[in-house]
Amino acid sequence: MDRIHWIDRIPGYHYYDTPEGEDCLKKVIFMNKMGLFFGISAATIDVIAYTKPVGFANIASRYVMISWPIMAVGSTFAAVTCLSTSLRGKDDTYNYSLGGFAAGCVAGAAMRSGTFGTSAAVLFAAMAYTKKHCEEIGQPLFGTQQKSYDFGGFWSNRWDWSLIGEGEKGWRKSEN
Repeated sequence: MDRIHWIDRIPGYHYYDTPEGEDCLKKVIFMNKMGLFFGISAATIDVIAYTKPVGFANIASRYVMISWPIMAVGSTFAAVTCLSTSLRGKDDTYNYSLGGFAAGCVAGAAMRSGTFGTSAAVLFAAMAYTKKHCEEIGQPLFGTQQKSYDFGGFWSNRWDWSLIGEGEKGWRKSEN
């Protein structure tokens, strides 16, 4: 499947570079990197906009408190999915569901809430099942194919959205 996605622009190993059940450590490290990226982004928004901690130690603790669970969820998904694929010997949707369920349990443990963990486990398992199913049938889940427009998109400079156009081009002033 041809994927045109922002993550493909990042150099190095990607999750789908090797088949499921192989290179588990590389998959876990990749998910850690992605979790760190999204965790630092979320922590920066939290530190700047919401909690506004004062002092280096407080800021660092907020970064760790927000980034670590996101990294743990991604790592758990990659590890459980890869391990179940290698143990079962099949690459199917159940491995992704199991990985999503385990990742949801880790999210619940990080939030210290059984209700949140149960809900997250079921939701993550359903999302992972859907992702793998769409991958198996060759249909992109979130429309990763780039669309080309003949005349540009809404923000293109080819469209004149003003109320009064510029007028005709190439006219000359009268000689009088």
